[in-house]
Amino acid sequence: MTEFLEDQFKQLDTIFESYKTDIANLDLVTRSWEELPIRIPEELERKIKDVVKNHTNIKIYEDENKNLLLELTFHPIKVAWQLSNP
Repeated sequence: MTEFLEDQFKQLDTIFESYKTDIANLDLVTRSWEELPIRIPEELERKIKDVVKNHTNIKIYEDENKNLLLELTFHPIKVAWQLSNP
């Protein structure tokens, strides 16, 4: 395996660990918020933005059955590839 591929795999491992941390933090934040007597969606959104570092989009809304839903888009993974010059 080339050094370049090894470096790419190390970067993917770092991203994976970062996402695992974000998902664990998201779980803690949402569970804590759900235990509050008065739940304000904007406060949850603000807290998620403070704690989840790989997010790009957060949306909290009610569906047609009055269920409160959270949609969170994680930052997409970008792959950089070194090309040889002709």
